[in-house]
Amino acid sequence: MSLLEVIDQVPEISRLIALELKRNLQPHEDSISTREAYERYGRGWIERYTQTKDLHPQFHGSKKMYSISEIERVKAKENVAARLLIKQG
Repeated sequence: MSLLEVIDQVPEISRLIALELKRNLQPHEDSISTREAYERYGRGWIERYTQTKDLHPQFHGSKKMYSISEIERVKAKENVAARLLIKQG
């Protein structure tokens, strides 16, 4: 990985760090409902990564909640993998 590629990823890495800090300091603000997760990220995407165990929803009573920081981390991992595939092609 070149220095320019690392520099390009700094804003995304910074955002992920900020989300993780927020999750640790204010966990109630990091949680979104299943419905909201489906609306923001797409039902198929959420279900696929829940089935592959990349996302770990928490249950609050009977309500299933997702962590925004966890979703964004999986999304970033997916984006990096896509960039590597494009670069190889």
